[in-house]
Amino acid sequence: MSDATVRDQESSHKSLLHSLRRADIILIVGCLLAALVLTVFFALHRRTGSMVRISCDSVERFVIDLTNVGLSGQEMYYMICHTGKDEDNFSDSVEHTVYADQDVYIIYAEDYPTLPEGGSYNLISVADGKITMEAADCRDQICVHHKPIISERENIICLPHKLVVEIVDSGRKPGSERRKSMRSADADDELLDGVTR
Repeated sequence: MSDATVRDQESSHKSLLHSLRRADIILIVGCLLAALVLTVFFALHRRTGSMVRISCDSVERFVIDLTNVGLSGQEMYYMICHTGKDEDNFSDSVEHTVYADQDVYIIYAEDYPTLPEGGSYNLISVADGKITMEAADCRDQICVHHKPIISERENIICLPHKLVVEIVDSGRKPGSERRKSMRSADADDELLDGVTR
């Protein structure tokens, strides 16, 4: 490098340092501190849920109680099938069907089940309070690559199957039920001159 290039680089570094004023440095440090405080706050206030809600097509299909299952270290498997039931596609380890509807049924197994060759399915595992989407036959496999969920209000969503697996607290109402109860309570209030009293 020539001496002129080195001098130009040194002068550009000096001009950059001079262009950062004291207020800029305070702003940058303040933003970093705020990010650190928020990170610590959310890490400390993370709550573990006590139930796993499985919803398909916006309808709650099944609830798994985490206080009873999957805390012993042994994995429990729940196969959600979205088409007609074909018992031949499952292994002998299948314990029983825990939910059955005309378009969705859920099968519980203690061992990893044989995946069906036909039809649509999702396989969920529950172990030590972690919920993982083990397998699915959807094209994009986004739900399968999702990290395990462990805290309240975390969810795994499979868009092609319209499936939502979320961790909730048993003492709290789901969001839609909370909104409905709030609306019904507000409907009882009397509206006078545009003000609720």
